[in-house]
Amino acid sequence: MSKTVVDIEHQKETGYYDLANAIVCRAATDYSHALSRAQRRPHDRRARAAVNDCERFFGSKWFGILSSADADQLTRDLRAGAECGNRRSKNDN
Repeated sequence: MSKTVVDIEHQKETGYYDLANAIVCRAATDYSHALSRAQRRPHDRRARAAVNDCERFFGSKWFGILSSADADQLTRDLRAGAECGNRRSKNDN
């Protein structure tokens, strides 16, 4: 069974969307981890640098090409999640 040109183009397009989503998801995960670490260790320069790198990415044209998500809302949600996670960790100790 041979694939049509339309099938091949659809697979390519789907692959690009999957890659774009994976990049944005990884940046969100990295941002969450960096925020948590920076909040637990305020003097950790590497954590602060990672937070800044992710924030630059979320505010970049590249992010706008990869995603239609609202970058400001995404960072607010991730910050709220990191703060909540840190409060839980402190209460567990």
